[in-house]
Amino acid sequence: RHLAGVSGRLCSECPANACVSFFVIAANYLVRSLPAAVLCAKIRLEMSPANDYLLPDLLLPNLKLVFCGTAPSKASAAAKAYYAKPGNKFWASLHAASITPRRLAPHEYPSLLALGVGLTDLCKVHSGTDAQLPKGAFDIAAFERKLRKYRPRVVAFTSKNAAQNYFGHAVRYGWYPASQAATPATTRFFVLPSPSGLATRFFNIEIWQELGDEIR
Repeated sequence: RHLAGVSGRLCSECPANACVSFFVIAANYLVRSLPAAVLCAKIRLEMSPANDYLLPDLLLPNLKLVFCGTAPSKASAAAKAYYAKPGNKFWASLHAASITPRRLAPHEYPSLLALGVGLTDLCKVHSGTDAQLPKGAFDIAAFERKLRKYRPRVVAFTSKNAAQNYFGHAVRYGWYPASQAATPATTRFFVLPSPSGLATRFFNIEIWQELGDEIR
């Protein structure tokens, strides 16, 4: 049901992939006090593609957790949904780590906001595997602006490559201190093994569960 207020009327201005139940979102601590009309406009604004973003950012201020990948796969770009390539373990891992109460389908990604969880990527305008991305595809400056604007409690990189491109050096899995860049001092970082089917031999669900245990 589109956001429209307590009457349940459809909001004709909300994009189809931004449908979020008003009653679910209203129960969330982040937006509990917002009037329905304001909430609808705010969610629509935050999820609207900036410039030529292939997938809209899913961000609101003070989320407890934001996942950041490198770039959407070709399948995700085509589906207009995060982590939509068959074989990707992202959505199964969220459920296994008790970050979501059930396994969500990729097209349900907007409902993560109700759980205080957001999504973004370092590269918003190209798709494919990391090896297929053009040189300079990762917009670190734009990512840091988002961190300063939205101030998430935790940023979880969904691969070592995403984290290494942000920090500028090799990383290990698990918790990481804030970088020396101009990011909020309250934001913590966590590095996850990639859920991509191409990285199955490196995958470890226990690291995802460690993140889930910490943010609950």
